[in-house]
Amino acid sequence: MKRAVQQLLTLIESSGKNTKNENLVISHCNNHDLAEQLKALIKERFQFKKIFVVPTGGLSSLYADDQGIVLAF
Repeated sequence: MKRAVQQLLTLIESSGKNTKNENLVISHCNNHDLAEQLKALIKERFQFKKIFVVPTGGLSSLYADDQGIVLAF
């Protein structure tokens, strides 16, 4: 799991996007603790305007699967 989290952080960084005025949404499927941990790590490393943590719903639950995380920014 630690490696997956690091890959998500690297993905944000490698996007080359200026995150200062951007919002980030972390959707989770029955994994609120991991979503909050990820939020804290992202806050340390990037400057998103706002970070939202929300549960998945409908079709996004199918893509995330149980315990999954989806990022959008």
